[in-house]
Amino acid sequence: MPHRDDFLNDQQVAVLRWVSDGADVRAYPEGDYAHRISARGLANRGLIVITGRGATWSAKVTSEGQQRLADLPQTPPPSVSADLFARVIAAGGSLSISNDDTTNYTALVANSLHSPSRPHGLRLETRSEGPWSRSRVVEIYLTEYTRDVVRPEPVPVATRLRNPHPVVEAFKSNSDTSYVSETSMDRAARVYDSLAKEAERRGYRTQDRETFLRGHRGSLGAGHLIVTAHDHHFSIAVREMSGAGGAKLEYPAKHKQPRWVQNRGYEFVPTGKFELRIDGPGTPFQGQKLRETRHRSLEDILPEVFVTIEVAGREMTRAAEQRQRDLLARQAAWDVAIEKAKEQHRDDQIRKVIAAKADEWKRDQDLRSFLTSLHERMPDMNQESRAAAQIWLSRGQESVQGVAMLDALGPLYYERPKAGELNKYLDNFTETRPT
Repeated sequence: MPHRDDFLNDQQVAVLRWVSDGADVRAYPEGDYAHRISARGLANRGLIVITGRGATWSAKVTSEGQQRLADLPQTPPPSVSADLFARVIAAGGSLSISNDDTTNYTALVANSLHSPSRPHGLRLETRSEGPWSRSRVVEIYLTEYTRDVVRPEPVPVATRLRNPHPVVEAFKSNSDTSYVSETSMDRAARVYDSLAKEAERRGYRTQDRETFLRGHRGSLGAGHLIVTAHDHHFSIAVREMSGAGGAKLEYPAKHKQPRWVQNRGYEFVPTGKFELRIDGPGTPFQGQKLRETRHRSLEDILPEVFVTIEVAGREMTRAAEQRQRDLLARQAAWDVAIEKAKEQHRDDQIRKVIAAKADEWKRDQDLRSFLTSLHERMPDMNQESRAAAQIWLSRGQESVQGVAMLDALGPLYYERPKAGELNKYLDNFTETRPT
């Protein structure tokens, strides 16, 4: 039996195949590093070798990794994505997967995002059942791919500030949280100014961080600009990237630096290059990071800020709407299940009431039979026994109801269910309404 450490989940298998195929960076959304986390786990097992970091990150499969791939069940190549799209569309947009289908649909659906057969504005998603360690895909369905319909638009950055947005003043007022060197303050201010004004032009609401926190509990990232889009809040931070060679900060020089530099623990080496970080719902852990590089200018990055916000906002709204639809469907199913449970409880109560009355009738019949036998026996008794039997007979006849019991039947009464009594009739619900 394989050791537990040898088990690879679907995500790890997909990443191992991705590395084996050349680790094309376009296979995963920019700023999403979940596959690199999986890759690090594969490297720890000796299945791949990772070199470099950031933009220079690369990976190759080891001989042990190649052997592991050879031992894995064969899955359809990405070229069959066209067939999968055709099957889902032919099924009306939702394809049910049978229990005996062993195809690795998780990897296939992941590859389908880059398939030329993917309809514009749509993508495939899966629904699984069972515990995470043994879950299986039971449905593949088409859903909106928001990134197709949200196109980047240019965001101009002014060469100098004119009528700066209030967020700029908030940014400049506290060097302890600026995250940029003194020489880059003006450029960062112009970037914040451009982002805030462009956000308002697009109909979003903008606030500086301190104003936002006065009206909301908790915090949201470390950005100076908060953008509210589709009822969701996004923090935008402009950070300067440090160069190599920063010396460790020692006391007392450390405490002469802005707090954001003190927290680094090392001297900040200005580069003039910015990283923009968007924190909010639908973004990766520690935010969506967009960086200037030799091949990617600030003008290329700023439009992506609004693509990220718009896509995340729409998808979060769509997810909330889907949750509401799921809740309404579950409430409807709950209503039906509760009514059925009440009927079953009522039927059981009625059966108990009737059975109890039938038992009472049987006891009355037994009493009549007993008194009849006693009466028939009395002539053969001695005088003393006959006198005692007469008392039994007299008293017994007073207790016999006979058909009077049937004539006296009133309305059929049964008790209403008490707390918890319906649960045994509910397969997938409790008596608590879904919320």
